[in-house]
Amino acid sequence: MTVMSFWAFCGYTSLWMFPVGGVCGLLIGLMNEKILAAKLPYRLQVLLGGVIITAIELVSGLVLNVWLDLGIWDYSTFPLNFMGQICLPASLLWVAMTPLAMWIDDVLRFYLIGGHKPETLWKYYRDLFCHNPDA
Repeated sequence: MTVMSFWAFCGYTSLWMFPVGGVCGLLIGLMNEKILAAKLPYRLQVLLGGVIITAIELVSGLVLNVWLDLGIWDYSTFPLNFMGQICLPASLLWVAMTPLAMWIDDVLRFYLIGGHKPETLWKYYRDLFCHNPDA
């Protein structure tokens, strides 16, 4: 794959993705708070994070793509899509990216607010698959 074909595959983005991504980050960060995190098993937090991102993608897609006709993304050619705004492959990708979002939230909180130093990103993913009674 050449560099040009990679960028052709990526398409383009919109400035509207900054607030959409910001809302996703804020909600994942709230879910990642230690009070809520202590009440939910880690694997459930990761799954819930993917559901949250997918729900935000659906709502923002209906507003930005369907109602305002901005055409920012279109999943209509993907399997198991709903109105071309969400699809199962993208939702699974959001679940897979949730530990990264949680780690970024913890790193930002550590450097901006203080507190405990976060674990490595590798540990966030390892805890999904390794036997852990709290996961």
